[in-house]
Amino acid sequence: MTESVDYLITGTVITVDPDRRVFLDGAVAVTDGRIAAVGPREEVEASHEASARLGGPRDVVIPGLIDTHNHMAQALVRGMAAEDFPNITRIYIPAEDILGIEGIKTSARVTMTNLLRGGVTTTTDTTGTPEHEDAVGDTALEMGIRCALAVGQRDRTSRLASNYEQIEGRSEYSNDPSLRAENVAHITSS
Repeated sequence: MTESVDYLITGTVITVDPDRRVFLDGAVAVTDGRIAAVGPREEVEASHEASARLGGPRDVVIPGLIDTHNHMAQALVRGMAAEDFPNITRIYIPAEDILGIEGIKTSARVTMTNLLRGGVTTTTDTTGTPEHEDAVGDTALEMGIRCALAVGQRDRTSRLASNYEQIEGRSEYSNDPSLRAENVAHITSS
C-alpha cells in the first residue's frame, strides 16, 4: 500500500541525520510541509504516491540552509554606502526611513526571495530601526521563511575614522550602559 504525499523530490539526497547518509539516487517524500520519508529513490517511490514531482538525476537535494546575518530593510539601498560605518548611520538608515513601511516590506521580500531561491529556509534579520521590525516579521510570515529578529545593539558611542582618515586617524569607542539598558528593555518587552 502506498501513502499519498504532496511532493516527491529526487536526486542526490544529502541528509544531516546522525549517520550523515547520502543517497546518490535518492528521494524525499513531503506532505503538509513535512518530510514523510527519505531514502533510496526506488524504495521511497514504491511506498509513496506523489501529487507532484520535483528534481531529477542531476539535482542535489539538501536541507534548508541558515543565513545568520541579514539586514532586510536595506536591500533596496545597499548601493548607497560603502561598508564605512559613518555612512551607515548617515546614509543607510535615513534611506530606509524614506522607503516607509511598504518599502521596507518590498525590500524584505527581495531579500527573502533571493534567500529562498538559494536554499536558505532560516535567517536572522538585524535592524537598527525598531519601527521596521514588524514589517520584516510580517513579510517573513507572508513569504514562509523562518526569521529570527535581532535588534541592532547600539550600546556604545563611537567615532569611526572614515576610509581616508584611517591613514593617520583612529576610531574610538566607549560603552554606554544607558543605551544597553534601553536595548535590553526593548528586547524583553517585545
